[in-house]
Amino acid sequence: MPKRALAGAPSDARDKMWRAMRMQPAFRVQELIGLCGVRRKAAEKFLLPLVRAGYLRAEGAGPARRYMLIRDTGSVPPRAGRSGVFDVNEAIARDRARYVELIKEVRQIEERLIAYGAYVEKFQPHHPEETNGNGPRA
Repeated sequence: MPKRALAGAPSDARDKMWRAMRMQPAFRVQELIGLCGVRRKAAEKFLLPLVRAGYLRAEGAGPARRYMLIRDTGSVPPRAGRSGVFDVNEAIARDRARYVELIKEVRQIEERLIAYGAYVEKFQPHHPEETNGNGPRA
């Protein structure tokens, strides 16, 4: 996927706020500020795109306004950009699902080739954790 220019590049403040939202899914801005030690402007700048994108629901107005986390997609905070919100958690989930589909398809092809009497060396998927930088582990 091509790199996108995101206004919300990773930051410690966003990480803290996202973790706090996941632990306490209903909160007020003031509570988030107190828990995370961030400025109101930073908190509001992070919350507004999440409301627009359907991650949070806002109820009430002013200081009494409460936010509820309604779409917790994982540990990495979503990032806001000009074209909306990018969520690496969802991208990872999509890629993992596609990976599983492709492996199943490869296995089916191998079985058909074996049924035809063709020699097939079984495909062994590469897992990054199985390498030490010098190729696959023995």
